[in-house]
Amino acid sequence: KYRLSWGTCKSPPILKGISMSSLIHFDRVYGEAELVSSHFGEVDFEDNWILVKRFDLPPTFNFNTTKLLIILPHNYPESPPESMYIEKGLKKNGITPEHYFEKNIGDKHILKKGYAWYSIHFTAWQASSVSMIKGDNLLTACNALYDALKYDEGYR
Repeated sequence: KYRLSWGTCKSPPILKGISMSSLIHFDRVYGEAELVSSHFGEVDFEDNWILVKRFDLPPTFNFNTTKLLIILPHNYPESPPESMYIEKGLKKNGITPEHYFEKNIGDKHILKKGYAWYSIHFTAWQASSVSMIKGDNLLTACNALYDALKYDEGYR
């Protein structure tokens, strides 16, 4: 259980009771969590999830920041993040974004904790096996989510 804000260790209570798998490349993920923390501040990391406490949102949203929960596959970084969740209640220009789902899609345990699933798929993921900064990583995933949110113009 790790809390990084260039700092301390503690587990957040949000996912207690949820069974998660172990990561193959723990040290790599820990390094990437530190990289994300250097850009977004406090980050919690345990097993196969990363929680960014203050993820910046594009200016057209009703919040300036949101918590961002990233679920990683067992073989991360060979495979991209499995899912990304942000807090419920998000609106863009007063309307729910097309790729944002507060219920029925995503892990029901996570949804019950106040999160919504955001539909983002990393089809061209290319992580480097020798350097976390020369290929895709958790920071590029965060940046991709920001861009997806920024350009999510289809409304439901």
